[in-house]
Amino acid sequence: MALIVVPLASVALSQAGAAASTGAAARTYGKLVVRHVARAAATLETDFVHVRPARSFLLVVTEPSEVQLAFSWSVHCFNPAHRESGGAEGEATITSGHWVKHVRADWIRHPAYCTGSVTGTAGTSPVLVRVFAG
Repeated sequence: MALIVVPLASVALSQAGAAASTGAAARTYGKLVVRHVARAAATLETDFVHVRPARSFLLVVTEPSEVQLAFSWSVHCFNPAHRESGGAEGEATITSGHWVKHVRADWIRHPAYCTGSVTGTAGTSPVLVRVFAG
């Protein structure tokens, strides 16, 4: 996943507009696990560790300038006591300014905790990454 850099005034305005337009949708995504804003041309590293297991996770990446952005994502769940683990990972590209990935976390029967990440390099504008547990 990537992050964005833009002059401060325009970032604040674009983020305020994006927040207003996605605020209602974000409330339906579930509980916010992590939120990270990467500056333009910065390394995008959004991680969550030892999060309570959920039925699914929603990975949401927003890049306001709609520049093509490539990144990797992963979600894994574990239960050391039962020697169970499982997960999903992949790569994605944003071309429309917004990407959402629904990841079902049903790989193991009794997960104890889950971890995940979204990594990449931000383009020419800031990138907002949010992970929700549902």
